[in-house]
Amino acid sequence: MNTLLKTLGLIFSLSSAVLLFAAEAADWESSDENVQAVTLGYKNSFLTENHYFFQYNPRLLDHGGKKLQSAIDRFYQTLPVAERFLQNNDAIEVPIYFSTWLTLYRNMPRLKGKEDVIDRRSPVYALALLAGGELDEAFVRAHFILAETPDDYGAQLLLGVLSIRNKEDFPYLERAFLANPYKALCFFDWHLSTVAIEPQEEWDFAHAYFTMLMKHRDLLRESVFPPHVAIRILVGIRSKYQYANEPFPDYPSFQAEMEELVDILGANIQPRMISPSNPEITVPL
Repeated sequence: MNTLLKTLGLIFSLSSAVLLFAAEAADWESSDENVQAVTLGYKNSFLTENHYFFQYNPRLLDHGGKKLQSAIDRFYQTLPVAERFLQNNDAIEVPIYFSTWLTLYRNMPRLKGKEDVIDRRSPVYALALLAGGELDEAFVRAHFILAETPDDYGAQLLLGVLSIRNKEDFPYLERAFLANPYKALCFFDWHLSTVAIEPQEEWDFAHAYFTMLMKHRDLLRESVFPPHVAIRILVGIRSKYQYANEPFPDYPSFQAEMEELVDILGANIQPRMISPSNPEITVPL
């Protein structure tokens, strides 16, 4: 899966599971309208040019509604996990059904017929909006959270992701990175496969992101994060500056610093393992 909720139209095929939950687990009204409330169709407002809203490690997340019953059965137990996921800590693991859970959470007021059944002022709700492609509403909610709690880490992360299309919000991504480089890099990792790497005339997000990492590279020198995170950044840097069809403007002026960042990231592509086919060759895990 390349995006959390892009394929949630599949939930229609699982409407019987929703109705079962409605009738037995949560006493919801089992109407067609409520069944449709947990279904996301395509949105017209995409976060990236590749038509993605929010991305996270696809090896951890389900395709559309495949894990709907798990999301239903563990709905209330998953809320603390989602809250920790958006806090300034090292928690980066989420359940395999997390995408579907976010859909249920966003639609819970409609399903339950109660507005206060979830906290619409929380970072979790803003994430659910972002994951559903409601980018403008997610933007408003995240800014509202920061107006009340300026140091809210989850809101900073979410606005950092939204800065892919909103240049004015990029400082929030930098704030989140400075507060917790590990969490920020892991949270943002999979978006690097969806943003435009080639030079952009209006807002070159990729360049801003890579130069931010270059500027604060000393924070990464002693950091240890998953090798795939370092690999994705390295691939992006090489595509942006070293293997581009046309030389990047002024790259020689910061080439030495960027190559230092590359060396730091390369140190994270450890440990190495012996290749099964050739014991003399080592390959990254």
